[in-house]
Amino acid sequence: MCEKRAYFYACSQTPRTGQTGAAATTAAAADQEEPEYLYAFGGKNRDGAVMSMERYDIRQNKWTVMSHTPLPIATYAHAGATLNNTVYISGGYVHGQFIAALHAYDPSAERWEPLAPMIAPRGWHCMTAVNELLYVFGGCYLSSITVPAATTTTAGLMASHPHLSQPQQHSGLLPQQHQQQSILEMPQPVMVAEYYSPLTNQWTMIRPMVNLHKEAGCFAHQGGVFVVGGYNIQAKTGQKLISRYDLASDTWLTVGQLSNGMTGMGCCLLDVPWLRPDDQTAIAGLAVDGEEEDKQQIWHEAEEEDEN
Repeated sequence: MCEKRAYFYACSQTPRTGQTGAAATTAAAADQEEPEYLYAFGGKNRDGAVMSMERYDIRQNKWTVMSHTPLPIATYAHAGATLNNTVYISGGYVHGQFIAALHAYDPSAERWEPLAPMIAPRGWHCMTAVNELLYVFGGCYLSSITVPAATTTTAGLMASHPHLSQPQQHSGLLPQQHQQQSILEMPQPVMVAEYYSPLTNQWTMIRPMVNLHKEAGCFAHQGGVFVVGGYNIQAKTGQKLISRYDLASDTWLTVGQLSNGMTGMGCCLLDVPWLRPDDQTAIAGLAVDGEEEDKQQIWHEAEEEDEN
């Protein structure tokens, strides 16, 4: 990329001149086009939050900073999703606080639009599009607490709250020992789950989450949304659990767990060919003989049998 950045959102899009929204998405699906560009939004570098966005041209293998369309605000730890050829960016960390903002970017018009904010401010959350709606899960917010001055020295603070790297304070970065108390803003998990309707520009709360997922990944599949891994703020460790939200019944279920707790998760759904054990054996034999064309023929025959 042109600029160093971490904690940003990236996606693929194909801008369609003269077409926006659902019309652009329908046209792209009909043409079965591969995306032309990759976009990177915001993030953080050593100087702080990044306001810029840049675009990667897949055909030309070239990154370009979109200097004429920066983000409305410099942010990181935000989440994003694409719906009907529009990119949506929600939440994030701005000026020492997690925000509830939602903005939409139209790649065809190269224009940002502010939308209704989320019900719950959050960052380090995940977001996905399903059934013409945008769902937001997990993350964290900052909660003010009062602590004795003895624990708010550098050593005392980190010993009592090891998951904090940069504590926020109202009474100075590190109060002196003679102060009796200090107010700190500590990260707390967001259990509120909600969805956004682009048609009404409104957010609606759904059933709260049952597991803690910060910096998790999510994807929609077969009538549900899976939230995978992340960080458990209360346990101060990587989250192993996989949660599934059922869209029809508005219920949560823990459906499995990862082998290890993983934070900073990214997920996607990928359709790949599958083969029965007998097909695997046949193809393995053909691979040894180098008969690639026959191997592809077995694949096609297996697919036709499944359709019948």
